[in-house]
Amino acid sequence: MEIKLRSLNKHEYYACSVKDVKNVFSHEDGLFIGFGFLNRNHSFDSKFIKRPRIEGLIISSVQINRRSNIIDSTPILSFYVIKDDMYNKCKDIFCESILPKINEWYHDTLSKPDSSIPGVEVLLVEWTGDNFKLHICRFS
Repeated sequence: MEIKLRSLNKHEYYACSVKDVKNVFSHEDGLFIGFGFLNRNHSFDSKFIKRPRIEGLIISSVQINRRSNIIDSTPILSFYVIKDDMYNKCKDIFCESILPKINEWYHDTLSKPDSSIPGVEVLLVEWTGDNFKLHICRFS
């Protein structure tokens, strides 16, 4: 497991801490975890043809790449920057409920045969302001 952390500005947070993630994903080899490292905010890849309807803010994503022509297919767990008012509302729920669901989805997806995911499978975690929504997307 490799973790990269980007520094935050005042009044900015991530939905959980590095310690929270290590507690849930403690035995994961080959997982890259980025706290604002690849991007501070989520943006859709141009290959996403059928994008989910997003009403809130994507605060985390997991990407598992099964494309055979890619040299580095390391799974990526990303956390994106949120403001302090959002952080106060969602942190406890995220750590107690959503992180374990992310871990479950991650293991379920990795356990599938390579042929069952012809490309990239992504789990998006959206915070609507009141609750979380999980979106599963695929693209090749």
